[in-house]
Amino acid sequence: MLNVTQNPPQKTPRKSSWAAFPFMAPATVMLIALTFFPIAYGIWMAFYNISLATLTSYEFVGLKNFREFIDTGSDFYRIVVRTIGWTFINVLLHVLVGIGLALLLQRPGLKFRKLFKALLILPWAVPSYITVLAWKNLIFNYDFGYFNTFLKVLHIAPVSWLQDPSAAYWATVIVNVWLGVPYMMMVASGALQSIPREMYESAEIDGASTLQQITRISIPMMWPMMAPSVILGLIWTFNNFNAVYLLTGGGPYGSTDLVVTYLYRIAFGAGSTSNFDYSLAAAFSVVVFLMLLLLVLFYMRVTKEQVPE
Repeated sequence: MLNVTQNPPQKTPRKSSWAAFPFMAPATVMLIALTFFPIAYGIWMAFYNISLATLTSYEFVGLKNFREFIDTGSDFYRIVVRTIGWTFINVLLHVLVGIGLALLLQRPGLKFRKLFKALLILPWAVPSYITVLAWKNLIFNYDFGYFNTFLKVLHIAPVSWLQDPSAAYWATVIVNVWLGVPYMMMVASGALQSIPREMYESAEIDGASTLQQITRISIPMMWPMMAPSVILGLIWTFNNFNAVYLLTGGGPYGSTDLVVTYLYRIAFGAGSTSNFDYSLAAAFSVVVFLMLLLLVLFYMRVTKEQVPE
């Protein structure tokens, strides 16, 4: 009987990972300087008394700024509720309109597909502040804006888009939907193109209608790929400053104020909210950051998305 001794498998020497650090260093430095340091500095400011009058000498005040946040009463909570509602309305419209446009662009035999896609992407390509100012001065203007001019042709009373609280709120929604739909449309288009065509062909053979193919193939297959973009959309929309501040400035009478515009006035003294109270704004920002984090985690739990490790 032969006694064959098997040699243990030789381990492949692992290359040192230190070689990757020089390539990672620039991105790491930028990430620390532009992301981690501002966040840490903002949290540090929340526990001190820092304002325009105390920039040269400030003191540690502990939880005083957070207690003041609690003492603000219903005003800030009302703005938070408005911001959450505004965020969900906008993201819902972004997703629905974006998916609808993507499905239309994917129709077989559609002529001028590239032209339509280029025109639909155009609002995304133009800087947001230019778009918002164009809507404010050319479309929502009470005297010669396009909307009111069209209403006058129909013998309908013009609307005070930026002076009436309710109209101003929906004006901000319209502008933000205009800005956000192209991004969601492109994400939905990419997700649709990844679905095998054979699935639709099999559904047609089984007699499935177009609506059934959309609801039972397209949307279920698209959603896992769109979920990260929806999460980003929630964060971006919640913190959207340009669309509201440039269009209405939070007015009239604070009816379109969101959390970011409210904190801006606290930090930089715009209006009567505060006098350049940077620490109070930092404390509010920490609370908002925790709320937004819980909102994203809740969304990921509901959609059964796992938090990346």
